[in-house]
Amino acid sequence: MKKFLGIVLILALVMSLGVAAFADVTISVSQDSTYAGAEGGAGRNYAWYKVFSANPESGFTGTTGGGYDSDGTPGTVTGDTEHAISYTASAAVAAKLGTWVAAAAEDDPATTDVDESKAHWVRVTGNNWFDLAPIAGSTNYTVTWATGVATDADTVQTAAKWLLNNKVYDDTGILAWNSTDKKWAATVDEGYYLIASVLLNEAGTAVTELGAGANLVAATTDINIQEKNSYPPLDKTEADEDDTTPSDTTRDVAIGDVLTYNVKVTIPATAKVGDLIQVYDAASEGLTYDSSSMTVTIDGTAVTPAAGAVVAPVTLETGDEWRYNITVNADNIGKVVLFAFTMTVNSEALVDTGKVNESGLKYGTSDGFTYESIPDEVEYKTYFAGIHKVDGADKTKDLEGVEFTLKEAGTAFYVKKDGDYYIPCASTDTGATTTVVTDSQGRIMIRGLDEDKTYTLTETKTLDGYNMLTEDVTLSLYEDTITKTTSEGTTTTTTSFDSTKTNEKWGEVENNKGTILPSTGGIGTTIFYVIGGILVVGAGIVLVARKKSRDD
Repeated sequence: MKKFLGIVLILALVMSLGVAAFADVTISVSQDSTYAGAEGGAGRNYAWYKVFSANPESGFTGTTGGGYDSDGTPGTVTGDTEHAISYTASAAVAAKLGTWVAAAAEDDPATTDVDESKAHWVRVTGNNWFDLAPIAGSTNYTVTWATGVATDADTVQTAAKWLLNNKVYDDTGILAWNSTDKKWAATVDEGYYLIASVLLNEAGTAVTELGAGANLVAATTDINIQEKNSYPPLDKTEADEDDTTPSDTTRDVAIGDVLTYNVKVTIPATAKVGDLIQVYDAASEGLTYDSSSMTVTIDGTAVTPAAGAVVAPVTLETGDEWRYNITVNADNIGKVVLFAFTMTVNSEALVDTGKVNESGLKYGTSDGFTYESIPDEVEYKTYFAGIHKVDGADKTKDLEGVEFTLKEAGTAFYVKKDGDYYIPCASTDTGATTTVVTDSQGRIMIRGLDEDKTYTLTETKTLDGYNMLTEDVTLSLYEDTITKTTSEGTTTTTTSFDSTKTNEKWGEVENNKGTILPSTGGIGTTIFYVIGGILVVGAGIVLVARKKSRDD
């Protein structure tokens, strides 16, 4: 289905390479960092298939080298005296690769690639790569690459797929997943091996051969294959009302805010018609998915998800909000599939420890999914604010029952009581109000607020004998992080602030008793200046008039 592009070692290029010693070796596959490994049990894994052996045969003696020209006599091989046998095939493997034919009475002039007057190897149809020759005193065969074969990575992979599809191997086993090293590994005898993707059952034993990325590698030393398959990349972004540009930025939100999500999946140009890409989304408990908001486009053209369509809804798994299969066809290879939808922040955000929304994908065929991505997450945050109302002269005295109107950007903001706290709500919700009242400890506590907004309290009613505040109180906001701990079945939830009012996050607000006098320079003195000025002017006019009267 896909190709391995990062093979560290392909000694298949020279099958006659000498082997000085024979020992166990380790074959390993390192996973792509964006895809999840098989953590044991069911799921994606890798299998090894032994094709050729690197061990010398007891029945073959002398200094002749394996993988060299035959002199035409069955059971004999001549070669370089400086090399021991490199690779051999068992009789069972050899039978699937071709046949050793005895010498003919005369050479057929129509056949130019072999001298038929000598014993020679005839490949089976489909084997375009390997020539074999029998070993004297043994049922095994030496192996060479066919003359003229370009032993590059693409050729090796093509040969590997053919070998796997035709079951040209003697033995097989599973590379076990190592979660510490993030790789699959197995210890094997030296030899030539196919490495291919498989799926394991729940017991971790039964194998479904997928053949994805099958490769042929020569293991005479420890080797590691780095996964570099052409996976469908997935990118998840979010936007809110304060910033409508989708990005990975963590959003500051309030309960009731609507978040817009985009999940972008690019179908690889190397995908094959019939491949399946399964895309899913799993929201945390603080978000509510609006299924009616979902739109799907392929390179900007809207499509309608439906059974049997290119994008089709499939059965949800636990925690899913939605799940769709994308079927690769000739028209969508290399194109971008975009899922766009909205989610509303709900009151569960207050106890949501993760505050995330994640999407991921599986990639494979109708026979099973070979790869599963590590989910791409985007986060959101909510905030809280609190004030502590006290007597201005005696700050140990809490003031209960003081009323305020809560506003956001100068507009009334609706909340409702949730235990000791107020939380945002719709104006139509039961208990919705814009009035918040201090409790028996003089507290007003509000959770689920958006840090990007400005919230104020306007005092509307205070206690008898106390003066009303003449200015609004602007609330300071702090991130509302939640910690859950469970012990013996009991769940304890703590927040990032201390409701006992002992830290700096509480805004202390004072109310004072007594008469409020007009401030100096206020309207209370101005009126006296005006009246006094009029009297002075009037008195001057009277004096002038009397003096003139006496003079007359």
